[in-house]
Amino acid sequence: MIKELTLENINTLPDNVIEELYIRMKVKKGLKDVEEGRTMSLENFRKKLKL
Repeated sequence: MIKELTLENINTLPDNVIEELYIRMKVKKGLKDVEEGRTMSLENFRKKLKL
């Protein structure tokens, strides 16, 4: 019952709300990565992508 109500409520949200939540989640993860030192220099990034 709870699962069905939750899915029903999620399905009625506008598409941009879901997108906004997704973007916020990704930004929060990125900021945590920076805080924990999981970063890469631009030079190393370019080398990794062979640019």
